[in-house]
Amino acid sequence: QTPIINSLSIGLVSTSVAVILTLLTLEYEKQNGAQLSNYSSLIIYLPLMIPSIAFLFGLVWLQEALHSKTTFINVALAHLLFVLPYVFLSLATSYRKLDPRYAQVAASLGASPLKIFLQVSLPQLLMPILMASALGLAISFSQYLPTLLVGGGRLNTVTTEAVSLANGASRRTSAVYALIQMLLPAIAFSMIWLVSTRQNKQRAQQMKTEVTL
Repeated sequence: QTPIINSLSIGLVSTSVAVILTLLTLEYEKQNGAQLSNYSSLIIYLPLMIPSIAFLFGLVWLQEALHSKTTFINVALAHLLFVLPYVFLSLATSYRKLDPRYAQVAASLGASPLKIFLQVSLPQLLMPILMASALGLAISFSQYLPTLLVGGGRLNTVTTEAVSLANGASRRTSAVYALIQMLLPAIAFSMIWLVSTRQNKQRAQQMKTEVTL
């Protein structure tokens, strides 16, 4: 139970922070009418372009320099470095393609920017947000080196256990951990599929009702 709970907890924390940061960044873009600069985009996508071992040593050094002993938070922040680029890539296109006329109508009716963001933009982005969240969870579940190096081996996840058991433990036990590692992201994407299917059925029923009326 402990590796599963740790994997889910770290994944949920890192993915939630990544989604919030991405939404705030994209909303800032919309309010200012300009996309991120090349330098800012480079910072976000840097973990995708450089091998993780190249800067994980720096994270461990920084952690020791700050005398940070909060293992869970350190590992969650390390996962965030890898989750954030994928979440941003997944959400940016959908957010930037939102029809601005909805926000303009809401603003003309006296709605504040915060109200427009919460009640106009976010409902339209429900499925992209859920898909980005599922992708972020899948990325977090697969992280081995960040969990091992930043956590100092004190925080066991399904991935770290699967890799350690693959080096000589029982094949049956290794197979169980491998299946769990596969099922965790599969469950996340399955839930997104169920929500999408339910929404499509509701829309079809609404359209049928409107046509009948």
